[in-house]
Amino acid sequence: MIWVWIGFIVYVLLMLALDLGVFHRKAHVVSVKEAVSWSAVWIAMGLAFAVFVYFGYENNWFGLGTAIDPVDGFANRGSTATEKYLTGYVVEKSLSVDNIFVIAMIFGFFAVPPLYQHRVLFWGSWAHCCCAA
Repeated sequence: MIWVWIGFIVYVLLMLALDLGVFHRKAHVVSVKEAVSWSAVWIAMGLAFAVFVYFGYENNWFGLGTAIDPVDGFANRGSTATEKYLTGYVVEKSLSVDNIFVIAMIFGFFAVPPLYQHRVLFWGSWAHCCCAA
């Protein structure tokens, strides 16, 4: 099971490196169209992961679905594991909407130019992720 977590962490780091190091190498103002497109890409990746969760638990890949869930008292099947994942995904997406307003206020207060907002968001989220206790 540790290999699943290691693979997941490596995948996330790879996606972050691609985001800043390849796709957003040069600072530019992000248009609404580009923001919507990238949001669609990340949501599609989240939904693709839901497909992996389903088949992983249904077919017991990497030992998934073999342990008893302490909350439910039974082993998760593909459908229950996917339902739990998608529920958490939708809740987190909805909770992240308020962050948009906070970020807009912070950018306005510190007068962050639109040219550098993506880079500031990237490094701010990276620092929050790595340094949060």
